[in-house]
Amino acid sequence: MAQVLKEEVRLRIISAAKNEFLAKGYEDASMRRIAMASGVTVGNLYRYFLNKDELLAMIVKPCLDRIDHITKTMTNYEVSLESLDFHFDLSDAEIVKIIENMGDELLKIHLEMREELMILMMDSRLSKDIKNWLSALLAYLIAKKGDEVSKALAESFASSIFRGMQDIFGQDIDEKVRAKVLKAYLRAFMAMVAKEKYTGEF
Repeated sequence: MAQVLKEEVRLRIISAAKNEFLAKGYEDASMRRIAMASGVTVGNLYRYFLNKDELLAMIVKPCLDRIDHITKTMTNYEVSLESLDFHFDLSDAEIVKIIENMGDELLKIHLEMREELMILMMDSRLSKDIKNWLSALLAYLIAKKGDEVSKALAESFASSIFRGMQDIFGQDIDEKVRAKVLKAYLRAFMAMVAKEKYTGEF
């Protein structure tokens, strides 16, 4: 019985933490407020989670794991969130198809783990890690080289696409509309970065 009660308390803490992170963001989130909202003392809260970082990691881990699994399976395990070292050769059509499928899977994640996905996208440190990974991937896709111009271009694209997806997932709109908007956004983005569309030099 005691173990059941402990799990119930842990789940209450996680639920309160989700609300706190969504309302205040990571930096302004308060462990004291999380403790109060979950009905435990601050001291007891720290028996379950060592600090705010551990609590945040617990919340977003299922979402990150799901995104990583999707990324791996869609690219035959050539691409992973855990690596910045890319060695694959895909046609533009294959890349576009993967990106569109990824958009579909992100929509499913949004429906199943809305709070976790929003916390992941809102946290400045986590989103910076994702943008750095996306920048490295885009630099590889754009030019398959690591020169300064490619990196700068990829970083700009990464920031733009990440910010756009934050807006799309943050809007209070019908999910069917969201799906159409996301698909159109990703197609427009891929048209910009597709190698055959790019005619300049860098």
